[in-house]
This record gives sequence, structure tokens and C-alpha cells, in this order.
Amino acid sequence: MIRMKSCKDITELVEKKKVVGLSLKEIVQVKIHLAVCKLCRNFSRDSDYLDGLLKKIQPRLARLSPEERAAIKKRL
Repeated sequence: MIRMKSCKDITELVEKKKVVGLSLKEIVQVKIHLAVCKLCRNFSRDSDYLDGLLKKIQPRLARLSPEERAAIKKRL
């Protein structure tokens, strides 16, 4: 029997999926939960969007000089 996971569990699974993947049971649990929970759907969509942005800027970050990196760190 598959029980409904909490929102906390689902957000962890959404992130886990990107790193190591999910079992079939976990995939089903996420799909069921996302079908009924708008907040977790939004989290999943936003997380995918942020990952896409990071992939786009990662090559740019690799080309930064040490001085530019230090300036960014200082601003943060």
C-alpha cells in the first residue's frame, strides 16, 4: 500500500530525484502528491527553473577571475 507523503517528504524527493533518482514507489508517491498539492507542484516547478538557471550560468562562473570572484563574495 502506498500512503500519502507529507509535503516535507515530497520536497526532499523532488531534490533527490535530481541527484540519485527515485525508486518506482517514490516516483508514484511524488506523482500522486503533486496531482493534489499545488504548493508542492509550485516548489517542483521553481526548483527545476532554478536548476536550469544554474546550469546556464555555471560556464560563466568558471571564467571569472579571482578578483571578480572576490568582489561577488564581498557583495554577498
